[in-house]
Amino acid sequence: MKVRMNVLKHAIAPVALAALMAGCGGPGGPQEKNVWIPVSDGDTYYYLDKKGDVVTPEVAVKETSVFYDDYAVVRVDGRSGYLGRDGKLAIPAEYLRATRFSEGLAFVRKEDKPPIQAIDKAGEVVFTFPNEVSDARRFSEGLAAFEMGYKWGYVDRIGKVVIEPAYAKAGDFSNGLAFTNKGYVDKNGAPAFEADLDTGGPFSAKGYAVVSTYDRRGVQYGVINRKGEYVIAASDIYANILADGDEFIVYENDGDHYLAGRINEAGKPSVDFDYEDIKPFGGSKYAGARPEFDDAFGIIDLKGQIIVEPQFAQFVSSFKGGMAVVRNGYRSGDGMKIINEKGETLMDLEYPATVSEDFITGGRYDSIF
Repeated sequence: MKVRMNVLKHAIAPVALAALMAGCGGPGGPQEKNVWIPVSDGDTYYYLDKKGDVVTPEVAVKETSVFYDDYAVVRVDGRSGYLGRDGKLAIPAEYLRATRFSEGLAFVRKEDKPPIQAIDKAGEVVFTFPNEVSDARRFSEGLAAFEMGYKWGYVDRIGKVVIEPAYAKAGDFSNGLAFTNKGYVDKNGAPAFEADLDTGGPFSAKGYAVVSTYDRRGVQYGVINRKGEYVIAASDIYANILADGDEFIVYENDGDHYLAGRINEAGKPSVDFDYEDIKPFGGSKYAGARPEFDDAFGIIDLKGQIIVEPQFAQFVSSFKGGMAVVRNGYRSGDGMKIINEKGETLMDLEYPATVSEDFITGGRYDSIF
């Protein structure tokens, strides 16, 4: 592993670096508290940590996830393996496909055909799916969804089928429930409640989930509790509702255009509808937001107060581990910056340098396909 601090080649601003090392980084995102941002110079990836240190792997990494359970999925010489935080391959790159680690397990496949296997962090096989299983998703609350014969079911951590394949689609478990095409089910596969829903998101720690229905008026977004009761009624007033921790970012139609705010399950705003766009806080105390009638993003706190004036053309990611990615312009070829929660530049990225898509959107390595 090579660790380089304040390397001129990567244009880490000394003032910003000092501030970050002094502890101005906020809490981590939903995946990991110790966040490293995977950065590509256009050819291979290295990592930026919250202290501003650049960590270079000992192997040439062509693709990478962020770190989950202290391992990152990496692509080396056309195969996938797992990188440890020491910059070395913890599990050899010998797989054609691989998911991220979750709850200490990951799914891998060595060839472009079954079987799919579950491995532990030592790279040992825990169980092997039958050849008929064509896909598998990461573990969540002790269960993982798998696809067999175009139907999804769930297995436990030793590979025992807990819920037989019977669903055209199946989500991850959260707060004891998972959304399927037949509605929410519990860990025995029993329906949690009766509801006619087209989509259903994960339940928050408080027990609320964003759902949608579709009729001749279009998509209707709302929020339900674990009994299936609406706490925020489905309505076409909402262009979208995004779960954000225990609250919700809502895009509301004011007649001329959409405005964004942040509300709790009772519909009370914590961030007023003064913005045209708000990025999820995702566990941070700060978020990127674009005020109404403004062309640029600034940074707001949990009360909706602007703490960094609008100056960023695009907010590419939410804050994770006290860091976010912004773009200098409106074209895909325009350069990007990694900033801290004070809006200070940690690293300038000139095209073709970029950041791993998994840091920006997440979910890239949740399933085999």
